[in-house]
Amino acid sequence: MSTVLLGLAPQDPYARIVSPLLDSEPEGLGISQQHPDFVRFVNAVLAQMRADGQWALSYARWIGTPVPAPPPARYSG
Repeated sequence: MSTVLLGLAPQDPYARIVSPLLDSEPEGLGISQQHPDFVRFVNAVLAQMRADGQWALSYARWIGTPVPAPPPARYSG
C-alpha cells in the first residue's frame, strides 16, 4: 500500500500522504503459465534495469532518496 501511495503522490499535485508509512510489503507480478515467453521477457527487463542503474533512477524519480539496493529477484513456479 505504501509503495503505491509513494508512487502516486508525485504525480498528483493535490495528493498528500498525511500519516507515517503503513507497512513494508513485497510486491509481485503474476503472469499466466501459458505465457512463458512473456515471463522471460519481463524477467530480462527487470534484470537489465538492476544491472544498468535504471532501477535506481526510477526509484529516485518516483519514490525518492535514499535509494536502497534493488531487492533480489525471487522466482517461483
